[in-house]
This record gives sequence, C-alpha cells and structure tokens, in this order.
Amino acid sequence: MVSGEFFVYMEFSKKETAEVVNYKLKMNMKIRKQLFLMCCIILLTATYSKAQSPQKATERQKQQGNEFDQANRQENNEEKQYEYEQPEAAHSLKSQVSLNELLQLLQSKDLEYIDRILTGKGWKLHSTNIKDTEEPHDDYKMVTWSLDKNEYDDLAKGWFYFFLYSNSDNAISYRIADDTQLNRLKNELISSGYKKSQASDAIVRGFESVYRNNLYEVNFTKQLKKESEEGADISYTFYIFNFRQVEERKAKSERLEQETKERNQNYQNAIERAESAYSQKQYLKSKQAYRDAIAIKPENSEIVSDKIADIDIILLCQEAEAFFKTRQYEKAKESYTHALDIKPNNKIAPINDKLREIEALQNFLKERTIQRYDYKTVEPADYIIHDDQILSVLRKNLLNNESLTKTTVKIICETDTLGNSTSNFSVSPQNKNLNKALDKLIANIKLKPVFINTYSVSARAEYDYILEYNRTIVRVTKDAETIYSKNKLFNDFRPGINYELGSAPFGKYTFEMNRSIINGQEYKDDKLIKMRGTGGPSNMFLSLLIPGLGVRNVSGGAKSGIGCMLWTYGLIGAGVGCKFWSDSEYRKYHSATEQSAIDEHYNRANTLKQSFYVGIGLGATVWLYDIIWVAVRGSENRHAQKVWKRSHLNTYYQPNLNARGVSYAINF
Repeated sequence: MVSGEFFVYMEFSKKETAEVVNYKLKMNMKIRKQLFLMCCIILLTATYSKAQSPQKATERQKQQGNEFDQANRQENNEEKQYEYEQPEAAHSLKSQVSLNELLQLLQSKDLEYIDRILTGKGWKLHSTNIKDTEEPHDDYKMVTWSLDKNEYDDLAKGWFYFFLYSNSDNAISYRIADDTQLNRLKNELISSGYKKSQASDAIVRGFESVYRNNLYEVNFTKQLKKESEEGADISYTFYIFNFRQVEERKAKSERLEQETKERNQNYQNAIERAESAYSQKQYLKSKQAYRDAIAIKPENSEIVSDKIADIDIILLCQEAEAFFKTRQYEKAKESYTHALDIKPNNKIAPINDKLREIEALQNFLKERTIQRYDYKTVEPADYIIHDDQILSVLRKNLLNNESLTKTTVKIICETDTLGNSTSNFSVSPQNKNLNKALDKLIANIKLKPVFINTYSVSARAEYDYILEYNRTIVRVTKDAETIYSKNKLFNDFRPGINYELGSAPFGKYTFEMNRSIINGQEYKDDKLIKMRGTGGPSNMFLSLLIPGLGVRNVSGGAKSGIGCMLWTYGLIGAGVGCKFWSDSEYRKYHSATEQSAIDEHYNRANTLKQSFYVGIGLGATVWLYDIIWVAVRGSENRHAQKVWKRSHLNTYYQPNLNARGVSYAINF
C-alpha cells in the first residue's frame, strides 16, 4: 500500500488546444466564401467580354484565370494546413485530463496505474525526487511527467508532478495555458458541487480562487510569467488535495502536541520535586517523586532508575553511618555491603574506604591495649609546643654559661589511657646548671590525654637535643672608610657587625658574640656592650697646636689636614719672606743717591711690607678656620653619637659580674 500526494502539472498553447468541431466550421465557411467569389468573377468576366474587343477579352480571361489559380492555391494551402492541424488538435484533446480523471488519480495508491493513464494520454516520465526530513510527516516522494518537452529549450506543453507523502493522501496540481480548458474544469467543478470557500485574492503576478466540497479543496491560480521566463504569457494552475484529512491531521497533531506538552510538564514537575527534595536531603520524598516520573514516562525509566539507585545508596550509607556512630561496627559493615551491591554505583570507592576504615578500627581496638603510640604523630601540635618550650629554656640556660662543649640531652614524656603524664631526662656529659634547668622544665611538662578513634590510648614523646655554646668579645673601630678589628675571629662576624654599624657614627665598639647550636641549628644572641665615640670637639686643640692636626680625627680619616697645614705655613712663611725682602729694600733705599733708585727701592719696600701683612693675615685666617671647622665637626660627631646611643643602647645588669652598664642585643 503506497500513501502519498499526487501533483500534476500540464501546459498547452492556445492555438494547439482549439476544438476540432469549431475548426471544421471555420474551414467550411472559408470554402463557401471562396466559391461565391469565383462565381461572381465569372459572371462579371462574361458580361465584360461581350462589350470589349477580342484582344481585351483574351487578356481579361487570362487575368481571371490567374485569379482563379491563386484562389485554388490558397484553398489547397488551407486544406494542407487543416490536414496538419487536425491531428495536433486531436493530440491536444487526448492529453487533457478531466476533473473526474484528476480525482481518480488523486485517490490512487498505485504509481504504475498513474503512469499507465498518463502515458496513454501522451505524457512521458520525466524525473523522480525523494526528500527525507527529521519530521516524518514532511517526507515525500515526487514523480514528474512532461508533455511534448522540447529538448532544446527544456519547455513542455505540460508538466505532471506526483507527490507521495508518508502520512497523508495524495494531492494534484494541474497547470495549463489554455483558458478554454480552465473554464471547462471550472464548469466541471461547479457542476460537481464545489463552492467558493473564500473570495479570489491577489498573489504575486496574479490572483487565486479557492473551491471546496466536503472532502477536497481546489485552488485556481492565474499567473503572469516573469520577464526572464519563456513559454505562455499566462498560465493556470489547478491544485486539488484532501483538506479534510489535513485539518484532521493538524487537529490530531495539535492534540498530541498538547498531550505531550502536558505529559512533559508533569514529568518535569515530578523531576523538579525530586531534585528539590534531594537538595534538601529529603531522600524518601525525592525517591517517591522519581517513581512518579517513571509512571509518567516509562521510556525514561533507565535514567530515573539510576537516580533512585543513588538515593538507595545514600539511605544505606546513612544507616551504616548511624550504626558506626553507635559503635555497631558489624551492622555498619552489613549496610555498606548492601549499598555496594546496588548497580550502577558511583560511590564504590567511598564505600570501600568506609569498609576499610571499619576493619582498621576493629584491628585498632585489639591493638590499643598493648601498643604505645608516638605522641609526635598523634598530637603533632602539642608536641611542637613542648618542643618550643624546651628549646627556649635550653637557649636561655646556654647564655648563662661561659662555654659549653657538645652535650646530648634526651627528654622522655609519657601519658597512659587514664591521662596520667610522666617525664624524665638524661644529660651527657653532666652539667650542673643544665641539670638544674631541666629539673624545673620537666616538672611543668604535661602531655595531653591521647584519643584515637574516640578511644584513649597510651603515648610516648621523645625529645633529643645536641647542644653547644660559644662566647666571644670583639672590639672594632669604625672610621669614615671602614670597620676594622684586631680580633682574629673578626672575619667570622664581619657581615653582621658591618650591617649593624652601617649607620653608626665614628667610634670604638665592643660586642659580645653569643653562638648557641642546638641540633645543628645555630642561634645568635649578639650584644653591643660598650661604645666610645671618637672625633669630638676636643680635637680643635690639636689643630691649635698644629694646623690640620685635628682634621683626621673629626673626619674619621676621610681628610688628612695636610693641605690646611701647608696652606697655613706657606702663607705665613711667604709673609715672613716678604718682610725680610722689604727690610732689605728699605736699607737700599737709605743708601741710594739717585732719585730714581730711591723711589724704586722705596716703592718695592712698601709693596713687600704690605704682602707681609697679607700673607700673615691669610695664614692666620686659614689656621683659625681649621680650628673652628674641627670644633664644629667634632660637636656634630658628639651629637650624632649621643643620638645613636639613646636609640640603640639600654642598661643591663650582669649578675655574675655584679656590674651595671649599657648593652645592646642584636641578632645577625
């Protein structure tokens, strides 16, 4: 059984589709007119020949003969044209399809039958086409027939398309260019009881009329061709299909769509209820909602069943967890095992972890009565607190020793299942001060009670230390260029001392370098215990004795003062030399006899005497400036040293020396 839609397209020219009867009547009228005309010509010729001369009569007869021959030729041509057009008209009539024939083809389910009918009317199979879509009701198969198709321009007098739809009846579209054939089809349509269902309406390049009976709908379309198209100027399309089935199918589709929509909505509501309850951990309510969803859409049972399985696993795990909290470990194992048997299962790894945890806990309960656990492992935070406390005491005790060779200390602390804590220590080699400090220390060490899996256990903490302590006094001097010391170990402490004295003023500094080594970790506790400033204002007395002598001290060696001394002595010496030279010229002035020599020696003596005063004055000025500069620079140094002391040095007390002083603790 083939179900589908049948579309027919058929096209004719106006001349080729005239009725044979009308054609014969027209031809008979032409022949009668020609015979009547010939009779009139003969009568006129006879009458005229009696009145004319024989020669003219002869010419007139010849002319009449030519006209008669011409009429005969025209008649022969028309007869030949009639003989040619008669089979064409018959062929055109034979190829036409009536309304009843279209309805028969429309109702047919057999392509061979349709092809046989059309082939009998002169149609030829042209092509086939198959369209597959995602929507089943849009699938169709199209078969095309043509009538007298021209291979050159691909135009035909008629086209016939047959569409086979998978879920609907056939439909027919019949296209022609003959308005006579169109009128005949319209008359057949009206006489068959079809009525206009809507008024004619304009379409692109034409208009359309719609007719219906109780089952079929017919669309008449009159349409002009495009400028680029060939063929008839006007074409008529006759399209017929089962509109009742289309409406029923549409109503059914809408009903099914509505039912599907409601079903999907109910399914979605059930899923949303289930997911909402699941997110709120209301697993029993969620499980029931998922079951409602399966009842609505059984085809989704596989997906929803997986979610129900997840809920069953969660419920069993919750049950097992409750047993675990009440220490019913065997029942917890049984519930976890049941949860593990549910397939599919996305919690296999966590459940196996829980089973291993229960097994380990049961083994632990057997071992806890005889095993003593490592406190550092079970209580790492508290272990570190006690370790820091012991290190602090050891470092403080080491500072009270002048020196300490490599010493081993072992402290052992224990706690039992009742929470009782005990501690003891050992020292090698023995050190009285260290033993005293450790006795006081372990009296304050109390280990916390240890619980594993909520059960109290015995634990042991061991603290091992290797101690060493060194103390060194380093005296250094800082000047403008560098920091230096005569101590042989100075290079070991140079980086820290240089960093500490980087912004310090000139002076001499004494450091106490303390080095504690505990378990290979070096701890520094260095102190600045003494500071003596240099380059004070008292250095101006050195410059008072010798120019530039105090410059080096107040500048920290940055300036030597030699330049000042040379300038001072040079200017004074130059002045003294000018004085001796002036005295010599003055003596020459007294012994001169000529006026020109007298004037020359006199002027020179005066000039040199003035140079003497200038040299002595400049030398004294440079000397005085040097004394003042040294005094000012020394005062600045003294002020900087006082400020630095106030910001860096504090009072300290040394019990072993019973002495007070100023110290500064640094770490570097």
